[in-house]
Formats: sequence, structure tokens, C-alpha cells
Amino acid sequence: GGFFESLMPKDDYFASALYTIDIGQNDLTTSYKLNMSNEEVKAIVPDVLSRYAKTVRAVYAQGGRTFWIQNVGPMGCLPYMLDGYPLTEAQVDRFGCAIPINEAAQFYNAKLKELVDQLRKELSLAAFTYVDIYSIKYNLIAHAEELGKAMVFFTL
Repeated sequence: GGFFESLMPKDDYFASALYTIDIGQNDLTTSYKLNMSNEEVKAIVPDVLSRYAKTVRAVYAQGGRTFWIQNVGPMGCLPYMLDGYPLTEAQVDRFGCAIPINEAAQFYNAKLKELVDQLRKELSLAAFTYVDIYSIKYNLIAHAEELGKAMVFFTL
């Protein structure tokens, strides 16, 4: 009872809600900040995805049926990841992004896609939308100048 109970959504809202779940990027980027190698970062992916699956299953058990699952973006393009991470010239792509870090993101994303396929079979009453944030953001970075000009609304 009480005041806070009145703020809770009705039980039937849980089944009609869209659950957006974005797990993984902080786990991976923090691992790099803890001086883990690329292989060590990839080695934590199964644990991160296990927690991801546990979260989805818990929401499903409470009545959630519609999920927006997005992968991680191109972490190797994040300024805070480029700062202090030792890279050779060969490890930086033509857009200034760290190739090894982006490879780890793509590894995670491939495993996440496999997990979503598995969850679709396991949780048959649920609808899953897998969103490829990595490709969307990398495309924006790769075409920043071109897309930036298209976004100019007014000039002085």
C-alpha cells in the first residue's frame, strides 16, 4: 500500500510495454580501462551475455513480451576509449577508430545476435527486435562530413 504503490503501473501494462535492453558496452569499455587485453575482453563476453539472458528471462517471467535488443556501438571510435589506449598506426582505421576495440565490439555483437536467436526459440510468446546500433553509428562516423552538410538547417 501507500503512496508509492499508486505510482506503479497496472499489472497488464507489463505485457504491453516495450522493453529496451542495452547491456554490454560499459562492461567491455571498463575492461579496457582495467588494462585487459583484447583477448581478455573477448573472454568476458559469455559472462556478460549470460547476465543479459538472465535479465530478458526475468522480464519475460514478469509478463514482458516485446523486446528491443540493441548491440553495442563502435566502441573503438569513442574518444574516451582512444585516450590512453596504446595503438599503433596500423591499429587505427581511416576514420580514426581503434580496430582492435571495434573487433571486440563486433565479436560481442555476433554472440549477442546468436543469443537473440536462441531466446526467440526459447521464449516463443515474445517478439524480439534486434537493432544493429554498431552499423548505424559507424555509418554516421564514416559519412560524417557528407551527413553533416545534409543536416544544416540554417546559416547565418
